[in-house]
Amino acid sequence: MKVSDDESFIARTYYESMRDNFEGYAWANDPSNPAANQANQTNAIELENLKKAFNAHDPLEKNSPSLGQLFQIELALIRLIPETALRERYWAIEDRFYRVVPKGVAQAFIASLQGQPTGQVPEELLRQRARNLLDVIHANYHVNLARELLIRRLMKIMAGLALILIAIASAVAASEMPPEARVGLLLIITVGMAGATISTIQRLQKATSRDAMVDDGIFELIGLRIGWLSIIMSVGIGGVSALFIYALISAGLLDSVVPQLANDLVPDPNSISGSEKSQACKPGAECSKWPDETAEALGLKDRGDLFLLTVYAFVSGFAERFVPDIINKLAKETIPPAPAAPAALPGPTAPLAPPAPTSPASPAAVPGPVSPLASPASPLPAAPAQPDPVPDVVEVPEVPFDPEADPEQEPDPEQEADPEQEADPERKPATGLDHADAQTAVT
Repeated sequence: MKVSDDESFIARTYYESMRDNFEGYAWANDPSNPAANQANQTNAIELENLKKAFNAHDPLEKNSPSLGQLFQIELALIRLIPETALRERYWAIEDRFYRVVPKGVAQAFIASLQGQPTGQVPEELLRQRARNLLDVIHANYHVNLARELLIRRLMKIMAGLALILIAIASAVAASEMPPEARVGLLLIITVGMAGATISTIQRLQKATSRDAMVDDGIFELIGLRIGWLSIIMSVGIGGVSALFIYALISAGLLDSVVPQLANDLVPDPNSISGSEKSQACKPGAECSKWPDETAEALGLKDRGDLFLLTVYAFVSGFAERFVPDIINKLAKETIPPAPAAPAALPGPTAPLAPPAPTSPASPAAVPGPVSPLASPASPLPAAPAQPDPVPDVVEVPEVPFDPEADPEQEPDPEQEADPEQEADPERKPATGLDHADAQTAVT
């Protein structure tokens, strides 16, 4: 199976990073442990054979190794190197693992260690752990490379469709639009693409000034090697964004989404001084007429609006989030939000039951009048069998309001009794019993 050019480029870089991993190993010779010495000699022979297999893929000899072949050799190397070299190299493998895998996977791995230091891990367990980490790293490299290749393939399809649409639109514009309008639209598209180009160059400068090993070197190489099509498409998106800004201006929607731009697009002529008006370039022999003719063909007021439009076209191509934010804002204002689900209607309410009559044994019951024929030995007066129900509404007599009455005036003794005055002996208690009847009821 032939290796693709993109994978071959990544594999060559990975091969060069592994070239020195086969040098400088030595095994201890313990005369008291001949079995260990025999195992060390076997590992040394296998390591030499593995080095020959590695040299057979040397890109300098016009070979084209695949990433899978290099990953297989790297795993075999972990099995053969001495224990001391393994323990000194393990931290680098673990560091690559943390930079490659997602945060959740790294946390799961840390939890599986149970706080055991690397120096206390047995040799066989440490070798197996290193192989497992490399397996995860290699799988992430393969998946990331395949994903980037699929994304680029989809981008090629979308770019082909976009070119077809551009060709159709250009043919229609050439047959229907005047030359001045075509020049104006071409100017807007070119300025937007120029803004996108400068933005892309700045991003590339930041990428080259940063260390490639901050995140992961292989991931950086995969993105830069395969992402060239996305860079070209971002330049085309800048031109389309500039046309969208012109469409907003022509439709009169710019003031609703970006009011500050709409205010600047139509400058106030009263704010220009007389000397500045006299120095303004006017169409004539000494001035070029194409800005005024282009502005008129595009539906603008004058050449000043045309130059302002070019500035906004450049900004729309330079700032990646400028036009998408405008579209999101316009969509929120145009499309009403979905109505909330109506609350559940309550069921039919049962009519309120009339208040139940008060039981004679209830302490809250109001006793009625006591019959004078009651026996003195009776402990309590006999209550009626069915007392009158308490009225629901108590009518309070309306007292006329006198606005001339003095609130601080002393009350009339004939109308209001003095609270310190002695109680009237002829006055009955609140229970409706006179004094003699009360004594008889008590005894």
